[in-house]
Amino acid sequence: MPNHASFSLKARLQSFVHAFAGIFQLIREEHNARIHLAATVVVVIAGLALHIGRVDWLAIVIAVGLVWSAEAFNSAIEKLTDQVSPEWNARAKFIKDVAAAAVLIAAMMAIVIACLVFIPRLIRL
Repeated sequence: MPNHASFSLKARLQSFVHAFAGIFQLIREEHNARIHLAATVVVVIAGLALHIGRVDWLAIVIAVGLVWSAEAFNSAIEKLTDQVSPEWNARAKFIKDVAAAAVLIAAMMAIVIACLVFIPRLIRL
């Protein structure tokens, strides 16, 4: 039987420290993450300025969270693939391309959601 450690608040807090370190590394090391950060800031400011409703905020938060999650997974997959297979090979390329495609799909859907939320409000100004 595996040895399960008892619950430790210190260990739980440390896991959050590691997770936030990962977010900061992502922003510091990945150019696309900085683009996502800028887009997130713009969308939040636009949402506040245009007084969007709760359902619209929900859609925006889900879209932004999905893009950030996809970017984090993509970056981790790319780093792991480079570590495991430093030389070029077709499988590694496929893995990295599909992971990047996930980010692209999420970002495109986030743009669609942003357009659905903001364009009607901008037209009414």
